Amino acid sequence: MRLMVFAVTAACAILRPDMLAGRAEACVIVRPFPEDVHGAVRFYRVRYLSWYLQERESLDIPDPETGLRPLMTALVWGKPKHFHELLRRGADPDLTDRSGNTTLIMAAQLNQPGLVLELLAAGADPYRRNFQGRSFQTYLFMVEQTRLSSRARRQKAQVVAWLFEHGIALEAKAR
Repeated sequence: MRLMVFAVTAACAILRPDMLAGRAEACVIVRPFPEDVHGAVRFYRVRYLSWYLQERESLDIPDPETGLRPLMTALVWGKPKHFHELLRRGADPDLTDRSGNTTLIMAAQLNQPGLVLELLAAGADPYRRNFQGRSFQTYLFMVEQTRLSSRARRQKAQVVAWLFEHGIALEAKAR
């Protein structure tokens, strides 16, 4: 009987059923470390993400190297499917990185008004400020309208409408 053992760490390859096909009669699976979810977000397909989310703490655990939360890692690495899956599973959008930025603030910093709107709809706190005392609005309204694509202008207008509907005053003049 052949036995394959996989110790899963952030540096190891993901354990996939198709990798085992015909290669082993038995397999010992070592559960991933909670922080391994960051490697899964960066390097693996979204369908493998659930294996790394076996522990509830994996949804929100900070990356030991960067301090980013998994939702932030998906945002920064441009992984929209991972972002949506983490948000769907209940990742907390109000947790902060080492600079006090929430995922909402980071989405605004990266000029992603569509994701800002999704985070607001998911319950992200629009009043949170980073360690510099700035909210997401500071960054969202920093870029002039003329420099935005028509899609970004439309999404930004939707954010303004969302804020208005929820009685939240604009901190910066919408350009």
